[in-house]
Amino acid sequence: MALLAGPLAAVRGRFDLVVANLLADAIVAEAGALARVVGPGGRLVVSGLVAEQLPAVRAAYPGWRVAETRAEGAWRTLTLVREP
Repeated sequence: MALLAGPLAAVRGRFDLVVANLLADAIVAEAGALARVVGPGGRLVVSGLVAEQLPAVRAAYPGWRVAETRAEGAWRTLTLVREP
């Protein structure tokens, strides 16, 4: 297991699980970089979202399956699975 904090460009390797608690604009803007660090069959958990932002975030990850959507008050968390 590795815990990394800092710029996404500094991340090396591919992981089975990546968690990103960022603003929706950053999750969308960094979709390519986040996708590069999630291995085949891996999961990307993105949080810090509100319901209105979910369609834009989903659209930024074509070919990924939404495994779960969780809500806590106004906040949403998506778990996306990269199909192998």
